[in-house]
Amino acid sequence: MNDIHVVQFFGRRLRKARRRAYLSQSHLAQRLGVGQDTISHYEKGHCRPDVIMLWRMAALLRVEVGYFFPEDRFLSLTVEDRETLAMLESFSPSALKYILAFIQIFGVHQQQRQFLTEDRLGFEPQTALLIGLERDLTTFEATLKQDTHGSLEALVRFTTLLVMTLDVTHNTAEMDDIVRRIAACSQRIIHQMAKPGSRASA
Repeated sequence: MNDIHVVQFFGRRLRKARRRAYLSQSHLAQRLGVGQDTISHYEKGHCRPDVIMLWRMAALLRVEVGYFFPEDRFLSLTVEDRETLAMLESFSPSALKYILAFIQIFGVHQQQRQFLTEDRLGFEPQTALLIGLERDLTTFEATLKQDTHGSLEALVRFTTLLVMTLDVTHNTAEMDDIVRRIAACSQRIIHQMAKPGSRASA
């Protein structure tokens, strides 16, 4: 079975699993953080997602990754993709929940940053990244004040902020302030997670 047939097989299986889960294309797209047209292209057999998106779909639709492939579950997957799937399947339920949440939230942040760094807005790329990071940090600080239990979402959003700082290379007073505020957030999260009954530590 050639690659075209594999992609078409994937599209049919995706449509079947989505309908069985009572999800429209738009609902599935929203939960995956992609556009509805992307799901439509998948189901029509025009393309196939990368291994991480494939794994997320399987988790959301409650099927094994092998469900999307004919005959052999690893048919047409590269060695690297197989190793990635094996690693993901070895994680605990809590770790998987964290990873899924991180991928979704990080994807949203990346889309927002891409919009900010578009040339038509007139921002120098590093300045745009700094603006976006400061905005996201301010929002997170406000949310953290209300989250007194150290939730998993707070931990995921904090990790996302840490990853985002890696792209900002400006050594400015503004960046120094952001680093200081992120450090303060980390202390708050650790304190909250250490509390008995914390949702994130449960």
